[in-house]
Amino acid sequence: MKRQNDIEAFNRTVEECRGILFKICLMFTHRETDDIRDLYQDIVCKLWEGWSSSIDRRAVSSWVYRVALHTAIDQQRHRSLSVPLVRLDESQCELLIHEAEDEMVSKLYAMAVHLDSNEKALLRMYLDKVKLRDMALILGISQDAVKKRIQRMKEHLIQISKEVEL
Repeated sequence: MKRQNDIEAFNRTVEECRGILFKICLMFTHRETDDIRDLYQDIVCKLWEGWSSSIDRRAVSSWVYRVALHTAIDQQRHRSLSVPLVRLDESQCELLIHEAEDEMVSKLYAMAVHLDSNEKALLRMYLDKVKLRDMALILGISQDAVKKRIQRMKEHLIQISKEVEL
C-alpha cells in the first residue's frame, strides 16, 4: 500500500509541476516535439529515481526544478545517450510550442540558443519568477552569486541581441 501511495503522490507532483517541466524542456531543446518528449522522459525518470516518501513536501517544487534543470543540462552534455521511454501526448507538446510563439518569448528562446547551460537554467527560473532564495537553493550558490549571474546573463542577452538578427 505504501508503494501505491508513493506512486500516486509522485504522479500528482509531476502533474502539478508539468508546466515547469515543459518550460525547461522547451528552453533546453530545439523546440522539436521528439526532443521535448525525450528530455521530458529523462526528467521524469530522474525524478522517480530520487523520489521517496522522505522528500520535504514543502520544498518539492524546488526539488523538481533542481532535478529537471540538472537533467536538462546533463542531457545537453550527453545528447546521444537520450532514449525515449514514454509517449507524451502530441497535443501537449504542440500546445507548449505554440504558447512560446509570443514574439518576445520567441525572441528570448532564439537568443537562449546562444547561452550556456547555466545561463539557460537561470533564464528559465527568472522567467518563471522563481524567488531569489529558491534560485540559490536550486543552483547551490549564494543569493549574491545568483544576483551577479542574473546581471551577467542580462548583459550577455543584450550582447546577443545586438549580434544576432532575430
